[in-house]
Amino acid sequence: MAKIIDSLAIIAVSLVFLSIGAYFLLYQDYDVMNNWKNISGTVTNSSVILVDSVSDSSDEMYGPHISYKYSFGNKSYSGHCCSASSNLPSLVQPIVDRNPIGKNVDVFVNPNNPYQSRLADDVNLFDPFKLFFMFCSGGILILGIWSLIFSLKN
Repeated sequence: MAKIIDSLAIIAVSLVFLSIGAYFLLYQDYDVMNNWKNISGTVTNSSVILVDSVSDSSDEMYGPHISYKYSFGNKSYSGHCCSASSNLPSLVQPIVDRNPIGKNVDVFVNPNNPYQSRLADDVNLFDPFKLFFMFCSGGILILGIWSLIFSLKN
């Protein structure tokens, strides 16, 4: 009986993580791509910044800081991105290099709240981290189901 309860717990936890991942990692980008307006903006700042630091320099995290401006409904707005980070500045530098100051960029704007925007480069349903998270959650779910089936047979 304990193995069945353990299997059900694994299934429940994996379903929670799968649901969280599906919403926060996939659905939000899907919603942005399909329900927000895609307009043109201009990069105003593009640099690699120190995102997080502790006393040991090997634990420093760097990220791209891309600021941009855009107009929506005859008003000007600004936004920034990105969510990527790494302990090596050279790994986030390509994002900065793709978005130099003055470049015209695609911006997704929430038509119900134009202060909300996302740089199109930051919206990606096929981001490796997102896919890895979903794959791991799905794999744990499959293991939980397999464990439950095996426990019920014995």
